[in-house]
Amino acid sequence: MKTDVQCPNCQGNHIKTATNTLQIVFGSILLIAGLGFLITAVTAAVGYYLFALPLCTIGSISIYKGRTDPLLHAHCKDCKHEFECLVN
Repeated sequence: MKTDVQCPNCQGNHIKTATNTLQIVFGSILLIAGLGFLITAVTAAVGYYLFALPLCTIGSISIYKGRTDPLLHAHCKDCKHEFECLVN
């Protein structure tokens, strides 16, 4: 099984891969904000459901995609080529 990533443009091995941590953090922030609006909607203002449900949904989807997406964005340091690679 191949574990080393090579650039498809220049076949170089100086690759920098980006993780999906930022997407997971952003999704968590949206989910927490949505839950805050949901608590407010349950206790006081009914109209806050319009903010709470979409924020919770988008946050949950973002966290799920960040955890299960098999594609990583990679950047070759030699030829400055950006590409996507599959995680094994």
